Amino acid sequence: MERKANLLVLVTFSFCAAAAVELLTLTECASVQLDVHYPDSQGTDCGGLISISLTAQRPTVQFVSAIEDAYYTLMMVDPDAPFPENPSFRYWLHWLVTDIKGSDLGRGINLGGSDVAGYVPPNPPRGTHRYYFYLYQQSRSPLLQITQRASFDPGAFASLNDLGHPVAMYMFKANSD
Repeated sequence: MERKANLLVLVTFSFCAAAAVELLTLTECASVQLDVHYPDSQGTDCGGLISISLTAQRPTVQFVSAIEDAYYTLMMVDPDAPFPENPSFRYWLHWLVTDIKGSDLGRGINLGGSDVAGYVPPNPPRGTHRYYFYLYQQSRSPLLQITQRASFDPGAFASLNDLGHPVAMYMFKANSD
């Protein structure tokens, strides 16, 4: 148990660097509480494979540990864009929502908030891609505007907006159909 706790601390500190996603294992993935569910899917455990045909519509997201009067930022990124063997667009920003009320996030019905970068469904051109959802608790409303989706830097965005470390995450994999 102590070894697992140390590993989680290592991963938490690594979130400042965008490359932290490579350190995550299914053990850490399973220890978080962010629930992401696509409308037509049967549900997938964190780290599981989802057909891209099921990801066309934005998913519902629930965080049962959300603080009701707090605000949150949710981002979805692909660290494998455009190709896993050459991710020159790492990290592709698929979705960014800020100012999500904790009360809404806790219920998981309607995220509300500000859709800074609208949802773009996964569409990997080749190979298996990983898609990460990071949830941050906000200390203030984020100020940075998004100018591009390719080569988005989650760590820099979090740092510039005083978001700290993610409070929860979820990851799934998808293949080109």
